[in-house]
Amino acid sequence: MLPGVGVFGTSLTARVIIPLLKDEGFSVKAIWGRTQEEAEELAKEMSVPFYTSRIDEVLLHQDVDLVCINLPPPLTRQIAVKTLDQIFLLTEVSSRWETEAERLIDFLKAEQGLNSSHVLG
Repeated sequence: MLPGVGVFGTSLTARVIIPLLKDEGFSVKAIWGRTQEEAEELAKEMSVPFYTSRIDEVLLHQDVDLVCINLPPPLTRQIAVKTLDQIFLLTEVSSRWETEAERLIDFLKAEQGLNSSHVLG
């Protein structure tokens, strides 16, 4: 399954990109607009379930795995940096969780004399 897409921008280009993404099998899950009204109008026009004027709401949306940024350079830079921050934060949390999970498994194995198949199984 292809990743869910969040689209930043409500211009004519976004009105072209969204149908192209959908034609290729992507599911557009969220739209961001400079105003709530712009976002809502395009979301209704393109049958996109979520719209907002808050950048973080798209980046943190549970169904958005990929973003398409279609904005002037200053906004593109701001959103790209926030996107990368989210990726690094999630990677760091995921790595930390895996390390903690491994420590817990080792502890349980040592304390109870179990092998990993008993703990994980």
